Amino acid sequence: MSVSLFFEYFYDESRQLLAEIGAHAAELRLVDIPNEKEAADFNQCVQKLQRLIGGMATIGFEMYAPLAHKTSSMAQRCADSTGYSINPIVSAIFIIVTDLSMYFQNIDKVKDVEVLVPAIEKRIDACMADFHVKKATINSQSEIDDIMKMFGTV
Repeated sequence: MSVSLFFEYFYDESRQLLAEIGAHAAELRLVDIPNEKEAADFNQCVQKLQRLIGGMATIGFEMYAPLAHKTSSMAQRCADSTGYSINPIVSAIFIIVTDLSMYFQNIDKVKDVEVLVPAIEKRIDACMADFHVKKATINSQSEIDDIMKMFGTV
C-alpha cells in the first residue's frame, strides 16, 4: 500500500470518527450523571477519541503521542462512569472534535493539525482531573519502543 493511499485511508477513517464522536457528544451534552445507556455511549465516545488521537500519533503526527497516552488512560478510567458527572468531559470532547474537524475539511489542511496540540492537551488534562485520572508517565514513541525492546518486539 502506498504512503499516500495509507494517508487517505487514515484521513477518511478520522473524518468518520470525528462525526461519530461529535454525534455521541451532542447527544450527551445535557447529561450530568449518566444512566446505563448514556454511560455506554459516553464510553464509546471516549474510546473513539482515544482511537482518533492514537491514530494521529501512529500515522506520523508524533506530537500527538503524549495525548494518545493520556486519552488511553482516560478511556480506561471513563469505562466506569457510573455515579460521576460526565458533563464537563463531554463538553471538552465536543470542543476538541469541533477544533479537529476544522483541520479535516480537506486532506491538505490535516498536515497543519499540530497547532492544536497545546489546546487539546489542556482540555484532556482537565478531563483527566475531573475523572481523577493519573497522568501518563510515558510521553513519546521512543519510550514505548524502549519498553517493547525488553520484550523483544519493536
